[in-house]
Amino acid sequence: MNHEYEKTKDNIRRRMEDYLETKGINISTTKNFNCLNPQHADSDPSMHYYPDTERVHCFGCNKSYDIFDLIGLDHGTDDFAEQLKIGCRLYGIPYPEHKASGLSGKKDRPQDKQNTNSLSKNNNSMTKDKKLTAEQQAANEFIARSAANLSNCDYLRGRGISDKTAAKYDIGYCESWRHPKRPKMKASARLIIPTANGSYNARATDPETDSKYRFMKSGETHPFNLKALEGEQPIYIVEGEIDALSVAEVGGEAIATGS
Repeated sequence: MNHEYEKTKDNIRRRMEDYLETKGINISTTKNFNCLNPQHADSDPSMHYYPDTERVHCFGCNKSYDIFDLIGLDHGTDDFAEQLKIGCRLYGIPYPEHKASGLSGKKDRPQDKQNTNSLSKNNNSMTKDKKLTAEQQAANEFIARSAANLSNCDYLRGRGISDKTAAKYDIGYCESWRHPKRPKMKASARLIIPTANGSYNARATDPETDSKYRFMKSGETHPFNLKALEGEQPIYIVEGEIDALSVAEVGGEAIATGS
């Protein structure tokens, strides 16, 4: 394998935040922004940036993009070699003339893992080739809206978890949440904790909430942060999502069973 070629690709792929800033998008202050695909007339900001995977996803057209995809859209090319050359020019990086043997075009792009959703910082994003149900689509759109609303909640800060750590895992907040399948239930303020594609846990932030309904799940049941299995560092197995976030706050990785 040509390590210089792979190193160059990874170097450019990590420039996504810089690339978004050239478009006037400051991801530290902007949660959602208009879709960057010119073929999608996005009147209601539907695109979200996921720093853990260096990708953006549009909940309107249900497509995800890395920096090479965006370069291709902006420069009118589907050829990965050309996208790589443009990226090298943009960031002053020498273009590797010899790439990994047997790889060409878009085939040398890393493929999304199916078991964990490649867009989200933990599990809650979508792969391009997986068709979503209407229920999953609605859940993912709700997750994105909730993530944009997290600054209105002080609960995690009170537990010693920074906004940066919370944002890494797409944690959101809803002031008046009802279970999608229980529209008549009493609304309550909840942390929205994504666990998988179209699935999340809703944790009440008011200690007075009936313990029977303090922890509720929407969608299929999954452990929190299964994406940690893709890494090489030790993983702690804990019970609750807040525990897992506390481990992440000090630089570790944890999976919460949610039991």
